[in-house]
Amino acid sequence: MKRIITSSLLITMVCFLLVGCGEKKVTCTKEDKSDNLTQTETITGTFKDDKVNKLDVKVDLKLEGDYLTNIDSIYSSIKTQYEALQEDGIAIKTSKGKDSISVKITMTPGKMSSDNDLSVIDDEATADNMKKEFEELGYTCK
Repeated sequence: MKRIITSSLLITMVCFLLVGCGEKKVTCTKEDKSDNLTQTETITGTFKDDKVNKLDVKVDLKLEGDYLTNIDSIYSSIKTQYEALQEDGIAIKTSKGKDSISVKITMTPGKMSSDNDLSVIDDEATADNMKKEFEELGYTCK
């Protein structure tokens, strides 16, 4: 479970390192399955005036077996870890269903504090570069 949280945080940071220029929307998705867990990630970069205007990251976890038995403690841990990152320019919402947990992160670069690790943006990157980089990481992008 810790690997999932760490992986999701890493993906979020990589998103801001890769996106920067263009005037379009790029959406990348990836699904990872294990015996009792399916993790689906959707990352959408919105570009305006050759710069990233907004970045949306959604992580959906579908739990089974032992993970489902412990859904409440897993949700509490995820909620605490992600909501600690919330500040101006970063909105985070966690939710729990019967057999699922979702995390939605919306980042607005111009509103984020400069000392936040997630605020680092590569101004040289393009929407096409974002697509290429995430496809190399196993995502399907459009």
